[in-house]
Amino acid sequence: MAAVTVSEELLEPARNYARSHSLPLDQAIMRLIGLGLAHAQGEAASGVPPVEITTFRLINGFGQFVVPAGTPVLTTNELLRIEDEY
Repeated sequence: MAAVTVSEELLEPARNYARSHSLPLDQAIMRLIGLGLAHAQGEAASGVPPVEITTFRLINGFGQFVVPAGTPVLTTNELLRIEDEY
């Protein structure tokens, strides 16, 4: 494997991404590069930016959805309010 130097300006967001997605830093950087390449290729092909796909994973036997950063959080109060409507 080749060594790569990453500026602190890019490293900090990569660390945040790794932390928020429970990934080792190297895997997070590879995923971010892949998303960037897919975005660039998709945008060039269609003129429309691709949407990041939500995934599902198991952690200690419990299901967890992985959603894009910035996705609004559904609080317990909001969930109860929605439940009451139906």
